[in-house]
Amino acid sequence: MKKLIVLLSIVLSLHYYATSQSLSPHVLATAGGDFTGGGNSLSWTMGETFTATLSSVNNKLTQGFQQPEISVYLVNAKAFIEGFYDGNGLMRPVINPLSQPLLADTIVLRLARNVSPFDILFSATSVLQTDGNVKFDFPISTSGNSYYLVMKHRNAVETWSAAPVTINYNLKYDFTTTASKAYGNNMTETFDHMGWAFYSGDINQDRAIDGSDFLELDPSIQNGDGGYLVGDLNGDGAVDGSDFLVLDPNIQNGIGDITP
Repeated sequence: MKKLIVLLSIVLSLHYYATSQSLSPHVLATAGGDFTGGGNSLSWTMGETFTATLSSVNNKLTQGFQQPEISVYLVNAKAFIEGFYDGNGLMRPVINPLSQPLLADTIVLRLARNVSPFDILFSATSVLQTDGNVKFDFPISTSGNSYYLVMKHRNAVETWSAAPVTINYNLKYDFTTTASKAYGNNMTETFDHMGWAFYSGDINQDRAIDGSDFLELDPSIQNGDGGYLVGDLNGDGAVDGSDFLVLDPNIQNGIGDITP
């Protein structure tokens, strides 16, 4: 009787593990699809596992396993920073003049919704070359969709494209050709009349150039600060009176960002 009970227990245990765990998934024919619109992407695949992914600016919800979104679409842009502009279509190499003489500074491109409330949907960081050219990678889901291009630099005024732009592979958007490439014509002409540049002087990044930026700049001038600093508006490696000369006209003219 005891042997029968032990044998029955073993059989029941094997049945439990066999039925409660699936070691080999049922395989379905590979299938799936992708839907993209309004800055959101919904994709799904069917094979050994079924997954569904919904992604937007900073959120991704996945059923099944994680599917990374591949960034292959490039936005090629060109832009000048007013204070860094050195003449003849070139800016100063601000990051490291000795080891990186062809690189001006880091800059961010954001893609904003093309209708109200014009919220930011995607963001990418890259480095401006001294000739103003810069490339950004964005997810493939942005292709074919229209966004405002929003350029943001650490001590310049945030500048928007004049109108929404449709993202396609190797898109080129050149802010430097005319003031009308920026929303509200919100750029300044370079001193040698060879292009247009983003206004310099928004040191505290409050989207306006005003007395509060001078309050940020003045202590660094008094202390004779130098190096890669946000107050170095002309990119010469020192914070001094020459940076005030960049800042002051923009304060007087009430320069700030202009957005939809």
